[in-house]
Amino acid sequence: MFERQNDFYISYCKFFNRIQFLKKLGNRIDSKKLSIISKFLSEKYNLLPSEIISTSLGTFIILFFPILIIFLKFNILLGIIVSIVIGYLGAYKIFNYPFDKFSQIQNTILQFSDLAFQDLILILNTTNSYFDAIHFISQSKYPIISKIFGDMIFEIDFNGKSPEALIFEFIDSLPNGTLKERLLNLMASKFHPNKLIEQMEFYTGEKKSEYIASTHQIESKLIIIIGVCLFFPILTALFISFLGPTANFFSLLIIPLFIFFSYQFKNRVLKPNLELFGESALLENDDLNKDNSVLTELLHFLTYFGNELKQEVPQEIALLKAFESYSGSLKNSIKNSVMNIFFRNKSFNTGWNELKTNFNDLQIHFLLNLIGRMLEKSSSETGNRILSIIQQLKANRELILEREGIIKSQQFKTKFLIFIIAGILGLIAGLTPLLTQMFQIVSDQNYLINPNFWNSFPLAFSLFIMALYVSYFLPKLVKIYKPWRYSFWSGLIFIIFWYLVYNFLLPN
Repeated sequence: MFERQNDFYISYCKFFNRIQFLKKLGNRIDSKKLSIISKFLSEKYNLLPSEIISTSLGTFIILFFPILIIFLKFNILLGIIVSIVIGYLGAYKIFNYPFDKFSQIQNTILQFSDLAFQDLILILNTTNSYFDAIHFISQSKYPIISKIFGDMIFEIDFNGKSPEALIFEFIDSLPNGTLKERLLNLMASKFHPNKLIEQMEFYTGEKKSEYIASTHQIESKLIIIIGVCLFFPILTALFISFLGPTANFFSLLIIPLFIFFSYQFKNRVLKPNLELFGESALLENDDLNKDNSVLTELLHFLTYFGNELKQEVPQEIALLKAFESYSGSLKNSIKNSVMNIFFRNKSFNTGWNELKTNFNDLQIHFLLNLIGRMLEKSSSETGNRILSIIQQLKANRELILEREGIIKSQQFKTKFLIFIIAGILGLIAGLTPLLTQMFQIVSDQNYLINPNFWNSFPLAFSLFIMALYVSYFLPKLVKIYKPWRYSFWSGLIFIIFWYLVYNFLLPN
């Protein structure tokens, strides 16, 4: 799917750059943002920054003029504003597409860098071979990272490049930041144990500052999304009410548009810049009160297992001793794997792989697979790596809880505002019979006001649907449990205000 998107994007850009006028304009405009990823553009898309700029300008033009011609039939000022906004959004999408992909790749590398780093240290501490390290990571099924290291294997086998040189090329391709510094220090330290410990401690502090900065951005984004979703229905209702009878037609169009754009706005704006391994995606997790107790319990068991391996105990005995020492909620699940190894004569690998069947979490599967691969190389070194991984995941959990706290802090504000907005929209709905006649009053000063409930019912009903949607969408956005309850009460408040305003301020 992503490859098809990239192919279409490349063809789209090449099409516009055949137009000499746009091509010359693109060459005259410089973009520092695109110049930063110029190497990525060249390798991934075979495009220049100037070609992206030319395509963005062409996109703006093909969106601006047709929309302007359509809207000129209704209102000149409105047509110009809408045309500029839609043209800009289209151009912005084209301009940022490669940068978004670049950021996605870098964030994925950062997300899995902790675990990949443990793989790298394991191999270098056991075989001291760069080639083995590259090959091991290429087979580890890390998103993006394994493919990059798989390409390194191809360069070594078919182009005779040095494994160490390829690792340095990979490090050089990373943006300036803690991961790049960390890998450079790793290569410079020659894998001295004390140096590696110092690096891990330094990186944890740096990772924390980066993650907190990303978390505070989420807080600001949440406030923006809440503000837009609350005030958009109000401003829209007041604006289209003055269009007269055509307001009913436009109101029916606004409902699907509002739902679509709010959903897209959430997906694009709220998506965190950086996520950590062990974190449920903010857009997928519906209840922050559900702590990942399964992962926490698994880490408790792995602590016993890692300590046994560290003492150079055989894998099977280490698993048995860890099982006997552990007394948590996963004991029955682990018992089945122990029974398979010691009483059903199955291999350790088979018993370890069967342990995964007790969990549905893909991240837990990934972690167990990682440990299984490490055990094939060295049991004692795997013990060290397991304990290091556990410390990193615990540090991750502390940071994740801080991010969840930011979201929870918006919950009370959201609950309060959705009831306020329901009341305001209900009030406007009650006034719609009067508001929709303002158009006739302006055009004909002798027009007699005669409010009619059914003449403005589609507009009022559209406001009701938007109030219900906002009251469900925003609580779900800030992870309030059972958001449909707030949608129900908001709908009730809307109807009460709608009824009171229409019957007491506009009596028939």
